[in-house]
Amino acid sequence: MKQVLILILFFVCIIVSFAQSYAEMASNAVVTGGNVDNKVLLYKVNKKDILAPFLLNFFFGFGIGSFVQGDITGGLLVLGSEILSLSLVGCGIYSLSQHTGTSTPTLGLSLVSLGGITFFVTRIAEMIIPFTYASSYNRKLQEKLGMFLGGFKPQFEINLNENAGLSFELAFTKKY
Repeated sequence: MKQVLILILFFVCIIVSFAQSYAEMASNAVVTGGNVDNKVLLYKVNKKDILAPFLLNFFFGFGIGSFVQGDITGGLLVLGSEILSLSLVGCGIYSLSQHTGTSTPTLGLSLVSLGGITFFVTRIAEMIIPFTYASSYNRKLQEKLGMFLGGFKPQFEINLNENAGLSFELAFTKKY
């Protein structure tokens, strides 16, 4: 049992070593100086990408993509959930292998199914976390730089008067 715990601790240490620190953008200071081009360049250099963390989480799991992205909280949450789910499955399989009676091994089946459900839900959350973290980080970066990039602002209006109609408005915005 000690060897398994040491192996799990070693595995956790290896995965957490992928974590990166982004303390330079953690301050609450808003950058007001500089021209627009410098702010846009600074934004493009420091913004978070989504593809690599998503692919790492999709293929390897255990929150490695979140750690690479710099999301320590999300990475540890996913890592803990996946270790818990695999532990539940392992304990359930062990319980099933030790069962010798003719009755249904309720405890073993329950642990395996609970572990499988936990693993499935964790994998789904693991696919979503890089997108939410990157969106939040990039929005905060834009606010701290004092700039907002352009985009679409679709708006639907429904008029319930006697000349009822549906109107659609699409606005292009670009703010600095």
